[in-house]
Amino acid sequence: MALDSAMGLPELSVAGSDLRPHEVEQLQDGRIQVADDSLLCRWDYDPQARRFHFDAMAGRLFGWRADERQPSLDQLASRVASDERPALIARFANRGGGSPLPGHPLHVWNAELGCWIVVKVFAYAQSLAGGPRFVLKGFCLDITRQQESEETLRRYRTLLAAPSSLGHMWYWSINYADGHYETSDNSLLLLGWPDGTSRIPEAEFRARIHPEDLPHIIARRQSALRDDKPTEIDYRFWQIAQQRWIFLRSLFFFVRDPAGSPVTLYGFTQDITRHKEAEAALAKERQRIESAQVLGRMGTWSFDIGRRVVRVSRSTLNMLGHDSPGDALMGEEESLANLHPDDRQSVLKAINRSCLTFEPFSMEYRRWHYRENRWVHLKSSAHVVRDADGVPYEVQGFTQDITRQKENEQHLRFAASVFEHGRSLIVITDIERRIIQVNPAFCELTGFSADEVIGRRPGELIRTPVAADCRPGNFWFPLLRAGHWSGELPCRHKNGEPFTLAVNFSAVRNESGEIGHFICVGDDVTQQKAAERQINHLAYFDPLTQLPNRVRFKEQVDLAIRQASRDGHELALLFLDLDYFKHVNDSLGHSAGDQLLVEVAGRLRAAVRASDTVGRLGGDEFMVLLPIGGHQAARCVADKLIEALGQPFQIDAMALTVTSSIGISLFPRDGDHYDALLRAADAAMYKAKDAGRNTFLDFVPEMNDMALKRLTLSNELRQALPRRELLLHYQPQVALDDGRLIGVEALLRWQHPEWGMISPAEFIPVAEESGLIEAIGAWVIEEACQQAVAWDQLGLPELSMSINCSTRQFLEPQALLDTVRTALRRSGLPPARLELEITETLIVQDIAKTQWLLEQFRALGVRIAIDDFGTGYSSLYYLKRLPIDKLKIDQSFVRDLVANPDDRTIAATVATLGHSLGLRVIAEGVETAEQLQILETMQCDEGQGYLWSRPLPAGQFIAWYRGTYGAPERAGLPQVGARLRQRHYGRTD
Repeated sequence: MALDSAMGLPELSVAGSDLRPHEVEQLQDGRIQVADDSLLCRWDYDPQARRFHFDAMAGRLFGWRADERQPSLDQLASRVASDERPALIARFANRGGGSPLPGHPLHVWNAELGCWIVVKVFAYAQSLAGGPRFVLKGFCLDITRQQESEETLRRYRTLLAAPSSLGHMWYWSINYADGHYETSDNSLLLLGWPDGTSRIPEAEFRARIHPEDLPHIIARRQSALRDDKPTEIDYRFWQIAQQRWIFLRSLFFFVRDPAGSPVTLYGFTQDITRHKEAEAALAKERQRIESAQVLGRMGTWSFDIGRRVVRVSRSTLNMLGHDSPGDALMGEEESLANLHPDDRQSVLKAINRSCLTFEPFSMEYRRWHYRENRWVHLKSSAHVVRDADGVPYEVQGFTQDITRQKENEQHLRFAASVFEHGRSLIVITDIERRIIQVNPAFCELTGFSADEVIGRRPGELIRTPVAADCRPGNFWFPLLRAGHWSGELPCRHKNGEPFTLAVNFSAVRNESGEIGHFICVGDDVTQQKAAERQINHLAYFDPLTQLPNRVRFKEQVDLAIRQASRDGHELALLFLDLDYFKHVNDSLGHSAGDQLLVEVAGRLRAAVRASDTVGRLGGDEFMVLLPIGGHQAARCVADKLIEALGQPFQIDAMALTVTSSIGISLFPRDGDHYDALLRAADAAMYKAKDAGRNTFLDFVPEMNDMALKRLTLSNELRQALPRRELLLHYQPQVALDDGRLIGVEALLRWQHPEWGMISPAEFIPVAEESGLIEAIGAWVIEEACQQAVAWDQLGLPELSMSINCSTRQFLEPQALLDTVRTALRRSGLPPARLELEITETLIVQDIAKTQWLLEQFRALGVRIAIDDFGTGYSSLYYLKRLPIDKLKIDQSFVRDLVANPDDRTIAATVATLGHSLGLRVIAEGVETAEQLQILETMQCDEGQGYLWSRPLPAGQFIAWYRGTYGAPERAGLPQVGARLRQRHYGRTD
């Protein structure tokens, strides 16, 4: 059916072309296809009812629901743009004629998308059967994307209509159909193509783009295609005529067909080479300025007085630890935030005063450096800028980091203070080594005034013969070569008194790298050198006798062995030990013993030649090294020594006679090194004592049997624990006031299957030397704790368990502590019932380590007793300081308690001392009732010894207890005390 021209319906453009009459029929029948993404809906209109009917496609096109697809004419008009409504209503209300529909597209609101869409309307009239009535039928096609592309194109065409107004700018297009780059006028001439060229293949254009920029252009094109938005990019382009790279800036966009496919790329380009060159020059200048500011540690800033805003340069920000790419704007308070609190008010006053007086100002202050987390010192200078009316509107200034300057000033002040007040001598000389300045310490140390030494050389002050390595020439040459020299120089005071300087010379170079001055810093080490000599003497010589000590004597023997080996000579080593020297100490005191040792050393030196060496190993042991030939000569010297020492000594106005025993070993017969010779001489000396003392013996190999026995004993002892040969005996400990059994002491025994019972005095030293004491000690503690708990289960009273600790165990305090903890935990014995006995000597060996361990035991609840008190050396200070519970009077004092008044005095003193310190006191080795009575008068708390019982195995101990105290369940304490007194003392009071 033909279009109804009376309706004035325009022809509809579908997919970019107008429909012809025969295409309308095809469109009605659905024989014309549109692009897949185009929206096309059908409708019809009843003029009489003034109502439209749209098909379901209207829901997609306009976002209408099903109940909205039959709108009246007025309802439809309300959904289109307001300026298009009158023409729409007039057209459809005419029914058969009226004004035509405007030529521009129709804008309809899509409520679902919330935007306007553009449609073109196609309509035709259709008569109804049986009368003149007709209806209008038509189609609506979505042309929104096409409309937007055309609008963009029109906008840029208008913009590019006069490119000359923008300078070096042209528009261009790339047709996707043939892939050519096309431009108007003669723009390609600017890019280096021949005059008159306006169309080239795009590939040819691309070939001139810088290789580094081409990927970015392609990526931006893809972005523009995806986002459907104009895109701008700068890139480099090869100007072939000028043979150089130029800079271009292009803005481009895509135009699509109604189906949405891109058909043409439009854009315009401007030559921005001069702009880029200007930017580069400006950036270079800024970089130069910033570099100068960085080198000078400077930066700029300005303060807008009206806006109260501060602009800070990048270099200033970097100066404070900010990584800023450029300048920064900040408020007034923000700019003051990192000021030191003490400087804030002075900074504000300086700025305000300058604004009032218009005078420049300069000031120093501190700010916080964020990266280094410290205050830095800054110096700012600024001036006020005024407008034409003289009103100040800005403060401009620069800031310099003067932290290094401040630090240098502080260092200079410190150096000046050290120079003036330091105790070290300081001398400054010129290149000719003439003194130009000295400090007060120099004058005080040398006695010379500054005026007396200025102009003189330091060498003139060294007025004593010096060692070769300290001669001036020997340190000036290294000083010139290496720039420093240190050593010691002997000098003399102005009054002639000698002293020694430890000096350090340094060469100071000027800016040209040449030496300009020398600085000498020195200290008086005269006393230090004397102390070093004294320390060295103490390290190698016995402080009592002044004889070479063990270390020095060994060095002498080693040297003599090397010489004798080289020359084929023999050596003799004499090991001398005084007989019964302990009796001298015990009877006359240690002071008398020391005097005797000094006298012995003097007689030994007098009895040998100057080429012989006499040394003291320690105690009453002396060694003599004789570089002689044959053992007969050595025997003669030994006999001479015994005779010399056999003469009476006058000690404290008392004639004292002592004897000595000497063992002799020969090199190389008895050994080829010091240790072998010492062992041989030691063995011979002990055999001499066994032979009756006051004699000498040569070493013979049979004397090694004793050493072999000790080795065998050590090997057997290693198997004693696994073979269960070790056992414990227990000796009772009794309260002296009522005779109660209060505890036992566990004593170690070794029952060897072949040798029988071995004394602890014989195998305990071997265990300590071989390192077995730790394992044995741990077994003793574990076994004793288990036994105490086992007796509890048999009904015995809760006894304390006393155990001796070895010195070797205390060398590993943590291991001993762990052993005790483990034993208590496994056995269940309360810690308060475990008592550890230590010796006096152990206390003073390492007081810090001992105190720590004893405090750990105290915290655990374990009690501590000092064994054999009075036989060793212990400070009362340590005794009071350490956590000790009990003192044990040694049996050596108890043994002669009745007959020896000195032993009674010592025992009484120990008891009194212990009670004054709040400690309990126990006496060991009590064997008689007389000893017990004396101990009771001393108010001794506890006793232990054969008076009650010898040490017993666990089974025999139970029998002893029952026989002494009766059945455990019947053992009342008062009856126990009475029974004991009746048995031992013959009384019950």
